[in-house]
Amino acid sequence: MITLQANVERLATAYRSSCILFGAIELGLLEEIINQKGPVAITDLAGTLNLDPHKVQTLVHCLIQMELLKQAKNGKVELILKEGDLPGHSFGQGVLNYKHEFEEWINLAEQVKAPPVQSREDEVFNSEQITAYLEMVKLSNFDRAKEVADLLTREIGPIDTVLDIGGGHGLYTQRLLEQNSKACACILDLPAAIGYAESTLNEQVKSRTKLIKNDARAHNTREDFDLTMINDLLHSFSAEEKFLIIQNGVRATKLGGWICIGKYQMDADHPENQDNNLFFSLKMILNSKNGYLESNQEVIEMLEKCGVGSISIKIIKSSIPSVVILGRVEERK
Repeated sequence: MITLQANVERLATAYRSSCILFGAIELGLLEEIINQKGPVAITDLAGTLNLDPHKVQTLVHCLIQMELLKQAKNGKVELILKEGDLPGHSFGQGVLNYKHEFEEWINLAEQVKAPPVQSREDEVFNSEQITAYLEMVKLSNFDRAKEVADLLTREIGPIDTVLDIGGGHGLYTQRLLEQNSKACACILDLPAAIGYAESTLNEQVKSRTKLIKNDARAHNTREDFDLTMINDLLHSFSAEEKFLIIQNGVRATKLGGWICIGKYQMDADHPENQDNNLFFSLKMILNSKNGYLESNQEVIEMLEKCGVGSISIKIIKSSIPSVVILGRVEERK
C-alpha cells in the first residue's frame, strides 16, 4: 500500500507528464512521427529535427512509458494508433491549448477566491484561437458523436428538422444528417464558431444546414424543430444561464418533439462514482466566469421546469464518461 508521503509526491510531480507531451509537440517530434506514417529510427528523428540524439532518445522513451509511442522492429518507434484515431493537422496546436491553461491551474487558490473578469473561454471563443480548439474538440468527439447519433436515431426514429445549439464544429449535425437522409439542420453558435463551420463543413452537409450566428442565451428561435441538441455547452455557464439555454432550446422545439442534452457524466447522488468528471468541472471553474459541470439531476430538474417529460439518461461509452439526457416536450411553460 502506498504511503501518504509517496502519494503526495506522486501527485505533486504528475505535471511532468504534461510537460513531456507539450515539449514533444513543440519540438516537432510527434508531428514528424505522424508524418512518417510508420516506424522511424530515433537517430533519424534527431537528424531531421537537428536535435541531440541522446535527448531525443530520453524523450521518446518517456513517451513509450506514457503509452503514446511503442517500440517497433530494429529499435524504431511509432505512434500507438487504434482504429478510428485520426490525428489531424491541428492535432498538436489543439493539445497545446491545455498548456495555456497552466497559469490558471498553478494559481488555483487565487482563481477560486476571485474569478477573472476576462476568462480563457472568452478569449478563445471570440478569436482565431477557436480553430485549433474546435479541431481538438472534433478529434476528441469523433467516436462519441457517432454513438450519440446512433442512439438518437434508435430512440426517436426518423428526424426531419434538427437544431444544434452550440454545435459550431458541426460533428454532431454531420453524424445525424448521415443517418437521416431527408433531414435538414440549423447550427446556432457564436460568430467565430460559425465561421469555422462555414469553412470546414463538407458541401453535402452544408447544403442541408442553415448556419445562425447567435448566443445560446439570447436567441429566440421558434421554428418547431423535431429535435434540439445541446451538446457539451452547458458546462461553460452559471446555473441561471444553463436554465436560460435549456429554456430557449425547449421553446425552439415543437410539442411532442425531443430535446437532447449531451454532457460529461456527473452524478450528484453518487459523488464516489469514478466516472464523475470532477477534474473537468474544476477546469471549467478556472477557465470560465461562472461555469461548472452541471449534474445529471440539475439538468433533469431544469428540463421538467420547462415542460419536458419522459426523461431518460443514456450512458455513452467513450474515453470520457458521458451521458445523453433525452426528453420530450409535453407542454409550454
